[in-house]
Amino acid sequence: MSGTAAYFDKLFSESERRIDAIGRYLKDRVLSDDFNPHGRAPATKGIEEMREANESDDRIAVEEAIEEHASDIVSGCILDVTHLNNLVVMDAGELPANRALGNVLRDKGMRPINKRRLKIRGEHHYVWFKPSQGMTSDKAKEVVRQWHTSDDDFSDVPF
Repeated sequence: MSGTAAYFDKLFSESERRIDAIGRYLKDRVLSDDFNPHGRAPATKGIEEMREANESDDRIAVEEAIEEHASDIVSGCILDVTHLNNLVVMDAGELPANRALGNVLRDKGMRPINKRRLKIRGEHHYVWFKPSQGMTSDKAKEVVRQWHTSDDDFSDVPF
């Protein structure tokens, strides 16, 4: 029997044999004042490492695409999926398939706008938003529509 297996074998057999001693130890142990037996476990480096190791490739791809192409309509608050997909494809990349993408966005707390899409200049734009006091489906639609229809003459471009 390996050292680890022997350790746990002894630990569990002693635990069963002297459950009263474990109870006494726990009863006498002094806990910090901020300990909450009904609260969440504190965030630790180990928990963060475990979360990072368990992030899906789809989630990582979406988060990286949003970060790389950040704008008023590509962010954690509003996401014009159609626009983001066009940008990613121009960079020879690919977003996850529809269902997987939807799952990632839902996990991030985002929701599709009412009726899911918005028609702008003949093109359908699938838009998601993160509900908050300042962000609603109607506000997300307004921001995306304004962004795509603004008459920017690009006069500030230096080349």
